[in-house]
Formats: sequence, C-alpha cells, structure tokens
Amino acid sequence: MTTYTLFTPPRKTPFQFQPTLDGQVYNVSVTWNMFGQRWYLNLYDLNGNRLDTTAMVGSPDSAPVATQTWDVVREQVTVTTILPHAIPLGVEANLTVTGAFPPAYNTTAQMIAVSPTALIYSLEADPGGPATQPGMIVQNIPLFPGQYFQTSTLLYRESTGMFEVSP
Repeated sequence: MTTYTLFTPPRKTPFQFQPTLDGQVYNVSVTWNMFGQRWYLNLYDLNGNRLDTTAMVGSPDSAPVATQTWDVVREQVTVTTILPHAIPLGVEANLTVTGAFPPAYNTTAQMIAVSPTALIYSLEADPGGPATQPGMIVQNIPLFPGQYFQTSTLLYRESTGMFEVSP
C-alpha cells in the first residue's frame, strides 16, 4: 500500500515527515539549499543520527501506452507511447509497465529509448501475443535507491506535490 505526504514547505523551518520504510520509522527533513538552489532530503533515524542527504528529484507522471509488441527473433518488446516519453534517445531508463494484458507485459525493466515515442526492452519468453490492453508506463526515481531500503521506496511526484512511500 502506498502512503502519500503532501509537500507544503513552511517559509522559515524545514518541512518534516516520518515515513515508514522497510518496517522502520524514519525522520525526513526537507531543506532548501541557497547555493544549490534546490530542495534536499535529510534522512535521520529516530535517535537523530543523520543517515544520508540527497537532492530532491521529481518522478514524472505515468504515460499511456499505445502498443506493446514482442519480437520473437530479437526476444524484445517494443513499447510505443501515445505522447513523447521524454527519455533521451539511446538512454537506458528503469521503467515500469502496469495495467497491460497479457499480464506478462507488466514489468519493471531497463528500457532503451529508440525514438521519441518508442522504447525497447529484453524479454526471454513470448508474453502471449501483442498487448490487447497496452497499459501505462512510469519512471519512478527513488530518492534513496538501494542504500538502506530493500523493499520500500520513497519518491516525490512533482505533478501532485506529494511524497510517495511504498509499501
């Protein structure tokens, strides 16, 4: 289950909240850095020990997928988005597909942008033909990726102004 915290920075004090990550409660303080001209997250344990500081990076919204097709020769899937996906050409990004049918298309994978609306990723087995329900694609950018948390993620969604913690 995902929990949401609305980011409403006060003018004179840091914004603070307590997410539960991997079953443990932490303190997060969000501060503005005048030199860097951006927000930073400071992660603390409940004893007040600072564990890490990272720049706040927003995750983009999900985008509707037009088609998903499997290439039997190359053993890869081509995902075509309805609108441009904003991943630079030739760049590999960790993306998640949800809401697709057959369900084998629902995955998180390293995808390479091959055009402004097409991405490819490897898949070893036939997912069951072309996607009859293409689903959505999203890029989630964890704020503390793999450093402390094995199952939970903390990210910031710019469009909603919310921190998202899952599970």
